[in-house]
Amino acid sequence: YAEMNVETAFIARGCNDKQDSFIVSNGSDAECAFVAYASGKEVVIVDSESNDVVQQLMEHKKDVNCLCWVPFLKDGYFSSLVRRQAELISCSCDGEIVDWAWNGREWNVKESIAIPELIECVHCTVVSDSDCLLFVTTDQRSLIIYRRSHCEPWREVLRTKSPNPDIYYTSMLCLPLTRDPEEAKSLPSTQLLFLAATDNRVYLHELSLETSSLRPVCQLTGFKNWVSSLSLHFCFGEGNAVQFWHVIAAGQDGYCRVWKVCESSESDADSESPFAITLESVIEVSSTIVSSAHPHPP
Repeated sequence: YAEMNVETAFIARGCNDKQDSFIVSNGSDAECAFVAYASGKEVVIVDSESNDVVQQLMEHKKDVNCLCWVPFLKDGYFSSLVRRQAELISCSCDGEIVDWAWNGREWNVKESIAIPELIECVHCTVVSDSDCLLFVTTDQRSLIIYRRSHCEPWREVLRTKSPNPDIYYTSMLCLPLTRDPEEAKSLPSTQLLFLAATDNRVYLHELSLETSSLRPVCQLTGFKNWVSSLSLHFCFGEGNAVQFWHVIAAGQDGYCRVWKVCESSESDADSESPFAITLESVIEVSSTIVSSAHPHPP
């Protein structure tokens, strides 16, 4: 085994226990190596190289409980591989969504959205060279989807509610069904949306951007407690084309489950979905709760 020196860079503790309140640069390809975490009403940005606090963002009036980076495409690669970290979304308990932008010197408010519900979790994904989607879930079991094209403001394209009043969504993941980097230049018509819920299941929906509608596909089961987090791993083949995806789910039952997502084969003639989803691994991680799990490299 090779020896490794490990040094504590910084220790921080905010008032929020949600895993979405602490987000870190994902991989070494980030153009700006930031760490962002929520502490009360503030969002604190730390330089991961110098360990210095870059800025304390104080726009929210209530406690911040969700954060996510706004992704982007670079040379055909998806943002889960390259994170510029020049834009950040923060959400607070009073339903305020703030879009922050980094201009190379400081963070400033780019846009603010207010909804009259408590925000539970937030997720952002890129779907083409010029389009992003923002997903928000609330304590009223609402799922709200915003879309932004080019430099235009975010606009709401879909709002729906969980059909079960006892189910709340705990984590989200949107898979843009684009396999080739050239395809990413245009907007794909269909996305695959994963919704982790408090009934120990992960719900899959096909999201149509043409009709702004959701179609249930299937449910991923096996967890004995809440699903804490969802993360995505791209598996590339020749020509930088995506061969398949791994969806990694962490559960409060101490297990992680890994599903493989790929295009349906010709032998799956009875399938209504263009995707095939298979369970590849079940990993016992802890005797207690697994809060989150992320692949490396992404």
